[in-house]
Amino acid sequence: MIIENVKTTDNYWIEGLVCSNPSPMELAFTEGTFHIEHGVYDEATDQNVMQVETDTYTNFNFDVVSDTEFDVIYDVYLLDLPSISGQAVHVDRTEIGGDQFAFYTGEDKLRFLLVSFLVPANTTDLANVEIKVNRVVKNDETTGQ
Repeated sequence: MIIENVKTTDNYWIEGLVCSNPSPMELAFTEGTFHIEHGVYDEATDQNVMQVETDTYTNFNFDVVSDTEFDVIYDVYLLDLPSISGQAVHVDRTEIGGDQFAFYTGEDKLRFLLVSFLVPANTTDLANVEIKVNRVVKNDETTGQ
């Protein structure tokens, strides 16, 4: 079961990147855009001005693989994209047993943890797995959200 965990902010937000479950053990995400707003020094005015950077992430999907003995944690990260589009996402799969714990195994700079979920051992269908998608929306002053 896919649950959206919605957070409202003014300095970064995501448009798109909708998660679906097209087959029993597969997750799919639509194309989406990550916006981040930050202050940049403007020499001409000698002031900080707000600037919005935008990165578009293409649609992606991946198969979820259960283990016969251990629970498995999946973490899906959006990566900080270089100016020339590189790898946009990183999926970590960690079998939890003994002294194992989940952590980021990539080398690229992280931008956002999009999804993190636990798959119990011997799972054959994600319908009963709680998958929390972290969604960040821009604060809309007109609606007071």
